[in-house]
Amino acid sequence: MRVLIAPDHFGGTLTAAQAGQVLARPWDGGGHEVLTAAMSDGSTGLIDAVQAARGGTLTPIEVRGSLGSPVPAAVLHVGGDGGGTAYIDGAALLGFNGDRSNVEDARARAVEGSSAGLADVLQAAVAGGATRVVIGLGPSPTHDGGAGLLRRLTELTGLGTGTDAPAWSALAGLREHLAGVDLVVAAATDTPLVGLHGAGAGLQRFGINALEAQQIESATSVFAHDAAGHARALTPLRPVLAGHAHVLEPSSSHTGAGGGGAFALGLLGARVLPGAAVVGEEVGLRDLMARADLVLTGTASLDADAMHEGVVATVGSLAAERGLPVVAVAHEVYVNRREMATVGISAAYPLIDQPLVPGNRPAAAHPADPVQALGARSARVMRNWATA
Repeated sequence: MRVLIAPDHFGGTLTAAQAGQVLARPWDGGGHEVLTAAMSDGSTGLIDAVQAARGGTLTPIEVRGSLGSPVPAAVLHVGGDGGGTAYIDGAALLGFNGDRSNVEDARARAVEGSSAGLADVLQAAVAGGATRVVIGLGPSPTHDGGAGLLRRLTELTGLGTGTDAPAWSALAGLREHLAGVDLVVAAATDTPLVGLHGAGAGLQRFGINALEAQQIESATSVFAHDAAGHARALTPLRPVLAGHAHVLEPSSSHTGAGGGGAFALGLLGARVLPGAAVVGEEVGLRDLMARADLVLTGTASLDADAMHEGVVATVGSLAAERGLPVVAVAHEVYVNRREMATVGISAAYPLIDQPLVPGNRPAAAHPADPVQALGARSARVMRNWATA
């Protein structure tokens, strides 16, 4: 049997590549053909997933983090047409790597954090000759609406000092600076920047209380609407808005990724797209599915959010186009068969046994030995699904 293994990361326990290796072991020893594709939703693991599939040159750099101190970053450059493609993982720069436990750190980033570091990494990618840049952004406690990114980019390009509010007169110049670059945002969340269900309201997931979240949201909203108004007033000399029929509004889907970094990049001409779909294209997921009889995917928690967006939903939907069965594994499974069927998932296997009382979560967030548990579930999938 030909099985495609295309998982997301499993929280802080296993990266997507590590999970793929563990899931593949039972199949490797069973005489089956195994295809692998580490996946990402555009947040954690973007660079790892692309490098595993396409190689490339990884260049480490040091830039300012969201609280101003230097942090390590990297640009993955993959050769191709023109100057090739550069890949940037923006999650670490903005203070989110999947761990929401440090409430005080998250609060500081929400109140004082800046997206300026994204400008440094973007400029490094362009200076390296890339004519296409993919930036992964996900949920983030840093929530400046992309103001820091725009401010820092005006400084780097000599279009402004970068010390005050973004100089809107420089916006056209920034667009011109990036006109030769196909800029893509791989957004791990479709949350808008502003609104009742926007990224500001979502700050509560990082431990920010409702009043503080509302105050931060209000300040960011003023900036974002001002920015969109100035962008609408511009008349580009050439079609630098790469496929956009109009300027992104702060209420548009996906603009809340990176605390508004996606919104600011959209103003500069970026295409802001669902992150898992972007990564799927970059790693050749469709071509791999054309060679598979079964798809095995997975993620940390299979819940309503996972059914709405992310790796599992993307893998399932693409496989459904070809009529391929998809089996998912996760630490915890909180959805039923009907919900899974909406995104093409045929069955799901939890690594943690579910409680007998509905609504009661297991005491442990992860199995004691995630490698052993994941390997055992993969072996069970093979016994149940592999054809003779």
